[in-house]
Amino acid sequence: MASPSARAMAFAEVEKMSKDLDLGVLINNVGASHEMPVAFAETDPAEMEAIIQTNIFGTLQLTRAVLPAMVARSKRGPKSLVLNVGSMSGRIPSALLATYSCTKGGLQTWTKALAEEVKADDVTVLMVLPAFVVSNMSKIRKSSMFVPTPKAFVKSTLSRLGLPAGAQGRPYEMTPYWSHAIADYVVGMFGYVSEMAGIKVILSMHKDIRKRALRKKAREAGKGKGKQE
Repeated sequence: MASPSARAMAFAEVEKMSKDLDLGVLINNVGASHEMPVAFAETDPAEMEAIIQTNIFGTLQLTRAVLPAMVARSKRGPKSLVLNVGSMSGRIPSALLATYSCTKGGLQTWTKALAEEVKADDVTVLMVLPAFVVSNMSKIRKSSMFVPTPKAFVKSTLSRLGLPAGAQGRPYEMTPYWSHAIADYVVGMFGYVSEMAGIKVILSMHKDIRKRALRKKAREAGKGKGKQE
């Protein structure tokens, strides 16, 4: 991980370069998560630091670096767009992924605050909330009715920019993929009862994922020990 001074120099250079670019769209799609679901009290501090630095610090600093150029562009021409890719883990508190859930929930609040700040400058700021998508982070390799491919998810997002698209009318948010929007709607349908049900379902799922991940680690450790002997 780069030192604070090195990061500051890098973002300062990005800000300088952005002044000479016709930068109309910024997509913040960076993400780091845990190796596997883990209790917060047992989380490696280095892992926590990496997740926070990547998901929060990196996103905010990059946006801060290029936003002045985007505002200036919008004042003299077409509107600009900042599109932040969040996670349903920010919408539904995710036990055993508490640090990751915290960063994504924080980005939702930041997105709305920033969106209101720059609305008068003709810069649109939106948060996209996906659930599971086929990716290296999710470790899901096959698509299904509820897990789209990256291409399908991107298509649903781009085709619904500027539309409510799920998210139950929450400002500056969209849940564009249809099955993700249904999950979002169901979780919020009955207030406290459905929210708690969603939290418990996620916890149960993460417990199962952790058990399988630990078994896999044990098998790999056993194979490595056999080769050494």
